[in-house]
Amino acid sequence: MSKLLVSADVASRIHDWLTKRGGVAVWESINLSNPGAEFLTPADSKRPNWQVANKPARVVTDINNVTVTVLRQVRRFHVSVRVKEMALVVSDGGTRRIRRELAKHKDATYQFDFDSFDNVVILVPEATIPLNEYLKTHAK
Repeated sequence: MSKLLVSADVASRIHDWLTKRGGVAVWESINLSNPGAEFLTPADSKRPNWQVANKPARVVTDINNVTVTVLRQVRRFHVSVRVKEMALVVSDGGTRRIRRELAKHKDATYQFDFDSFDNVVILVPEATIPLNEYLKTHAK
């Protein structure tokens, strides 16, 4: 079984699920508009939403099968948004700019920072650390 890769911001929650809730259920998307998406829930919880099958694709119960990806910011910039059918969407030019920045960096991802004018943050993986080691060095 492949290792479950989680982000640093959910590492402590995943640890709680492993120790107190029977593990982590990994649900794969069956929504054709959201292919490849995964949803994580505690193993003892119910189906998270309509986008997933009735049963999880797998349940991870061993802490040694979980690794944490630590991300590093490489770029931050502003993109325009517009209203489309009662939702805010990134403008076409903003979408092209995000895609161009992602292409410059291997395995890059992005997120929005709505508290800042520079509202798009490009991130790259800096390290992948086993969950146990991550919690020892980054315990709050």
